[in-house]
Amino acid sequence: MAIYRGSGGSGDATNDASISAVTALTVRAEDAADAAELSATSSATSSTASSTSATAAATSASAAATSATNSSASATASASSATASATSATNSANSATASATSATNSANSATASASSASASATSATAAQTAQTAAEAAQAAAATSA
Repeated sequence: MAIYRGSGGSGDATNDASISAVTALTVRAEDAADAAELSATSSATSSTASSTSATAAATSASAAATSATNSSASATASASSATASATSATNSANSATASATSATNSANSATASASSASASATSATAAQTAQTAAEAAQAAAATSA
């Protein structure tokens, strides 16, 4: 039986089956093309997200490097301060030793001064005794004359 196809004329069942197969393949090809386009769009979105993540990771790495540099500088400054503190402690100990030596010298000078004062007092007493004896001798000489 002939099927009317419009201006193309009639066809047979074999041709109709081939056209249906081609139409089905065309629809599947279009569906596959749509799916491929959707996949490409999804891939581009993922690529953009990956690029953004990589940029953020690079920024974080840069910040970490800066923090490490700052930490190293702080450690160096701290070590310098510790060295200066140790030098100050040594200088302070040396000053304390010099002060103790000065105190000992001062005590020795005070002892020597006290000894000198005692010797001076003894000399004054001896001088007074000698004066008294001289006056007594003069009085005795005046009486005998």
